[in-house]
Amino acid sequence: CAKSLEAIILTTVLFVTCCYGQIGGFSYAGQVLGTMGTEWSSSRLSSVPVGSETATVASDMFGDLASAIPNLEIGFTYTFGSNLRQSRWHVDYVLPLKLGHADVFFGEFHADSQNTSATSWFPFLNNFWQQGDPGLQNRIDLSIGTGYRTLFSDSLLVGANAFYDSTRLNRTWRSAGSFGFEAAAIGPGDSLLDANFNLYSSSYIAYDSRGSNLPTFNLFGAISRGTGNFDVEAGYSQPLFGRALDLRLKINAYQFELANSRESGLKTGGEITTGDGVMRLSMEYGHDGVIGSYGTVVASVNMGFQLDNLLRAENPFTAPEPVFRSPRNLRRLLAQKVRRNWHKPSAVLANSECTGLPDDSQFQTPVDHACFWSGKNTMAQCVVRGYTVQTQTPGGAWVDSYINSFPNSHTSTDDEYTRDFEPMWICASFASAKMAKGTVRVFLNNARSASVFYTTELPTLQSNQNVPEILAYYWDGTTWVGPTNLK
Repeated sequence: CAKSLEAIILTTVLFVTCCYGQIGGFSYAGQVLGTMGTEWSSSRLSSVPVGSETATVASDMFGDLASAIPNLEIGFTYTFGSNLRQSRWHVDYVLPLKLGHADVFFGEFHADSQNTSATSWFPFLNNFWQQGDPGLQNRIDLSIGTGYRTLFSDSLLVGANAFYDSTRLNRTWRSAGSFGFEAAAIGPGDSLLDANFNLYSSSYIAYDSRGSNLPTFNLFGAISRGTGNFDVEAGYSQPLFGRALDLRLKINAYQFELANSRESGLKTGGEITTGDGVMRLSMEYGHDGVIGSYGTVVASVNMGFQLDNLLRAENPFTAPEPVFRSPRNLRRLLAQKVRRNWHKPSAVLANSECTGLPDDSQFQTPVDHACFWSGKNTMAQCVVRGYTVQTQTPGGAWVDSYINSFPNSHTSTDDEYTRDFEPMWICASFASAKMAKGTVRVFLNNARSASVFYTTELPTLQSNQNVPEILAYYWDGTTWVGPTNLK
């Protein structure tokens, strides 16, 4: 599935490149579109001549609903840090529908493909290079959302949005939701000030909203408790070199809620966008308590993509909204993707919520001695080799005693997996993986994809900055095979 998504993205890039050469470049098209104004007629089709082609910018299908040019963004992100090398492709499509003179209702789709936690410095190869058990290290993030944006005197924009997120992590789909608010205002000298705030729910397996009759994912409960996952970002943009480029500086503060603790983070950086809005390069540096210090480089290309043109067998690609239209084109933001965290750390997605769990420090193990297991007779392999399992820590011993105090905790015919369905044990497993340091060993014997190892422990270990390698051993029926590094 991840391979197919990457193939679609790469094919689109090649197709766009061909179209780009045929229509004479987006820059020229952007200049032509800039002379058209922003009000499109619903009584006829408005066409823009570009070279020898004609690019349709409105249609009878949308009529008065046509607004800013729908925006398609294709990008590549490379993240690096201590024991962290990750590369991923992503695509965003924003379709704005005009409601009035200066306000739009928009829909947005986001897709994100990451095939492996990379261990090399060759980011483009990482997405096609499998290490270990295929299917364990791939990750797909899909988001769909909607929102409302409005302009005041072409100098102030405010908006709100809501998203549904679904992530395939180690063979298991997880769901989450979010609400967001955004604002942007024109400043002196064609500058721009912007800010946004997003509140995210925890992630739930099997589309479980935990008692909620609506898919709110307990966001309102998190607000009432003053907890949850959130981020707030502020940015300042300034034109450079006669509006040939637009420089944006940003700072972002965020918080992740993890079991019985919260981890905050801070990142800052900058991005350069070409004046025609086609190309953008972004770099940032951040630090948090989940993955430690990290850097991120993002390169992306933007283009207009008109779905209705496909129905007429016409070229759907057009120039995107330019950044500047003398003065700055604030209407461009009506069709830009929402600024939010599209790719939360795996440890955050694997998080479980529990009350009464001992402090994380009670689950610490000696460096290079942490051992995890799943399947028949696998815990014994950790113990006989001198490694430390969760129940040998003070916190794990407490949780084990707590679970055994319930008479129905071992009613399953398969005792090895009974605990996988006990929430307190899942929380303890998360804490153990979070506190592991050094090389980690894992013993697996026909472990199920729904086991606590694959749904909680492995994603958390892969995000743990203090774990350089995860050595997995598999029982093939006669002997232990491995190790295979799952980091």
